[in-house]
Amino acid sequence: MKADGVAKADRITIASMTESHPIYTSLLSVLRRLQPFARGPVFRRIYWGLFRLWKAAGPPVRTDLHGFSVLLNRGNSYPFILHACPQFNAPLVQLVHCLLDAHKSPLAFVDVGAAAGDTVLLVKERCPGAIDRFICIEGDAEFYALLIENMRQFDNITIVKSLLARESKQIRSLVKHHEGTATAIGDEMVDAVCLDSIDAVQNAQIHILKIDVDGFDGEVLDGATNTLLRCQPAVIFEWHPKLIVAAGTDPFRAFDALGKCGYARYLWFKNNGTFSHFSDNCSREVLERELRYLLRVNSRLDEHFDIVALPHGSKIDEIELAALEFGRAASRGDGHRRAIALE
Repeated sequence: MKADGVAKADRITIASMTESHPIYTSLLSVLRRLQPFARGPVFRRIYWGLFRLWKAAGPPVRTDLHGFSVLLNRGNSYPFILHACPQFNAPLVQLVHCLLDAHKSPLAFVDVGAAAGDTVLLVKERCPGAIDRFICIEGDAEFYALLIENMRQFDNITIVKSLLARESKQIRSLVKHHEGTATAIGDEMVDAVCLDSIDAVQNAQIHILKIDVDGFDGEVLDGATNTLLRCQPAVIFEWHPKLIVAAGTDPFRAFDALGKCGYARYLWFKNNGTFSHFSDNCSREVLERELRYLLRVNSRLDEHFDIVALPHGSKIDEIELAALEFGRAASRGDGHRRAIALE
């Protein structure tokens, strides 16, 4: 593992990191097992009382995630989402599988908004051997410290602490709107750079660019046009209008940036991991309808899309990608999970 640009304050945070008492690890395990049965007024009250205890501020908890021993911040919802909906990351797993099948050699993967490293763990579990190099970029101090700790067990990881925008400028600071993720809606102004300026990215041939930065995805893509033009990677990003509005960013900037770089094929997946629809050269009229719909239903649901964008000339079979056969099987543990044989 290599960490670029570790400031003195970050080294102190990482060095002083301690774990919660093992009872909290046991509590997390119990809560995940009880999750499907939290029905009825009495049992729900007991369950949520225990959950509030787990969510209370305190040192991180050690747990097993995707077959690896890692530290998570207290209250992180990822283990619960994974338990309730094992296939919600199936599109990403399927994309890695399809790209590996097309390229016949290990891939380079950029993970923007890497958090505690759950995407790396997911891909290493479900597509072992598929990725030759991960470049993980994270701007939140707590997630960055956890990422450093969790990635020590691997030797093909480069970690960069940075906030990203469409250009070098100051943006609003990160705030956790729940314990598993953060968005740029804070009161302070902090420095950000564009993805194209990151040394580790400039020096790599990127095959997959994954962005999940809660309303700032379009800004990141607009600052990655040199990388998109140079490498033509497959892109998977989150389009969450409610968070885009909260962050004050342009809801169409991601599509404008991708269009300028030769991307015209889009596969839309619901945030529960199921396929929704295809689109080519997304028109503003269609996007505006999608935007209005999602803003309306988000008053009661957290509905949004994970979108795969493919460049012109991509060798990926779109039907195979949409069908999610490998991604679904890997999430259930059916069949083999190994990557295709590499010669």
